[in-house]
Amino acid sequence: MSDLSASYSADQMLLPRKKTHSRQQRLRAVRQRPSSGVAVCTVIGDIDLQTEPVLCDELESVARDNLLASVVVDLRAVGFLALCGVQTLVRTARQFALDQREFAVVVRTLAVRRSLEVTAAEEVLYWYENRPEAVAAAAAWARYRTAVAEVR
Repeated sequence: MSDLSASYSADQMLLPRKKTHSRQQRLRAVRQRPSSGVAVCTVIGDIDLQTEPVLCDELESVARDNLLASVVVDLRAVGFLALCGVQTLVRTARQFALDQREFAVVVRTLAVRRSLEVTAAEEVLYWYENRPEAVAAAAAWARYRTAVAEVR
């Protein structure tokens, strides 16, 4: 076994540094309120172990807003969805169901769809292929919830 370190300088032996990106740069969540009682969170980027806390923080913030009857998470701009992201979506959907609120996702990419199918999350989540349909369903639920609250 030969000693190769003698033929390389210390600088040459260092592994190249990975470009470091903050979580916010790798994953963004933009919230809009298209109608009363409805929020749409558009998620942009890949959801993995490093970026999942950004998604989690955004969904926790939305969940604390008791004026919202419905939330749509738009995942059309997500290229990768890791198991931790699926778990966050399912956990949030269950919490919304307990609070009698609507939680839906918009899914377009095959990679995200497969992540949801493989984990059987589609059995827990309402998911749509286009945003207008999801927002219309969310708005209908918000109107229904408001009407029920007024009757009580």
